[in-house]
Amino acid sequence: KTMIWSHFAKKYIIYPNMANNNSRDLQILVWNARSIRNKSSMLDHTIRTNLKADIILIQETWLKKAHRFRLKGFQTFRLDSEDHGKGLAILAKDNIRVQIIKEQI
Repeated sequence: KTMIWSHFAKKYIIYPNMANNNSRDLQILVWNARSIRNKSSMLDHTIRTNLKADIILIQETWLKKAHRFRLKGFQTFRLDSEDHGKGLAILAKDNIRVQIIKEQI
């Protein structure tokens, strides 16, 4: 199972390493957050209690470089905005091998 996502001249290719659990499906959450700055604890609680997501794709994060954002147990890849709004984040569980490939589009 391979998921490919592309935006702003970057490609993130995520190769799930499910060697320990081949029978499990990959759970992907896609969320238009419209600002994640004040919603990270809600997202953390939702993921841990209900969704059990392996990969999380978030658009409209509204994060700037100065903002901290991390969920325990996840690798975080961000593309922050210089302007108001915008911004993207990809979170993948720590046990998923992620390879970042940068290409011009």
